[in-house]
Amino acid sequence: MTTWQSFKGNIKSISEDEMSVIDKRSESTPSLTTLNRYANGLGLEVKMQVVGLHH
Repeated sequence: MTTWQSFKGNIKSISEDEMSVIDKRSESTPSLTTLNRYANGLGLEVKMQVVGLHH
């Protein structure tokens, strides 16, 4: 599977400054609200369950 790190070396049409912004943004973790918005746009739903370690 191709990773961003291996793929970005082949991209020549994006400046180093723009590539830096992409790298910084790709390191962030989306919030649950954002994930739900993405899922809703795809006709999906995000469900989360929290359980105790000793159940």
